[in-house]
Amino acid sequence: MEDYSQPEERRKIKIVNLMNTNNKTETAAKKPVPEVNILKIQDNFLVVGASNGSIRFYNFQYTIVSWFEDTGIHSITSISFSRENRFGYDDIKKLEDEEGQTHFDCPDFIVVDRECTVHLCKSA
Repeated sequence: MEDYSQPEERRKIKIVNLMNTNNKTETAAKKPVPEVNILKIQDNFLVVGASNGSIRFYNFQYTIVSWFEDTGIHSITSISFSRENRFGYDDIKKLEDEEGQTHFDCPDFIVVDRECTVHLCKSA
C-alpha cells in the first residue's frame, strides 16, 4: 500500500455531495445550488448548515440521520449547540415510541442567519 502520510503525497479518496441535488424536479433545478456554509462535528454527527437555511445531521458514514428544512431560516452563518449532551448516536437507535418509530434527539441549538436573526431549534 502506498504511503500518503506526507502533505505533498495526499490525494482524494472519497467525494461526498452533502447537498445532494440530484434527481430534483425541473422547478427545483432552476433554483441556485445550495452551498455549505457551516461544517462542524457535534458529538457523533457531522452537522452541515447551508445557504438555503437547511441544517443536516450525518453520521460518520455520511448517511443522513436528520434534517431541518423550510423553517424560515435564511443562509446560515453560525450554529451553536447547548452543552447539555442528552444522547449519543448509539442511544438514538433506542429512542423508540410505542409504535416502534425511532426518533432523532440532540442538544438544543441556535442558528444565526445572514439577516442576523437568531433561531432556537429543538430536535425533540
